[in-house]
Amino acid sequence: MSIKLFLLALIAAAVAGIASQLPSTTNISGPPPSSISTPTPTPPPFSHPLLFPPVSTDANVSIGIDETCVQILDGPCTNMWTYGGTYPGLTIRRPTGQTTNDHFHE
Repeated sequence: MSIKLFLLALIAAAVAGIASQLPSTTNISGPPPSSISTPTPTPPPFSHPLLFPPVSTDANVSIGIDETCVQILDGPCTNMWTYGGTYPGLTIRRPTGQTTNDHFHE
């Protein structure tokens, strides 16, 4: 056995001996958690319909990057950076393998 392995085994045995003499830890914060969970309340239904973004099938698409106030929920609108002034932004649908040129501008 090499000296390194011997020293490593000696250190491991010493650590194990010290650890066995330490007091065991106990749960001082209270009784263990119950296996019975409380039910999660049902969230309210959505009040706004899902908005689908506009669709473009053009080979050359010009998309403006605009700061727009978008109505997401009831109440005041939300200022956000948008593509084409909508949230979510434009959907581009093109045939596979066809070239599409996107131009982004402010």
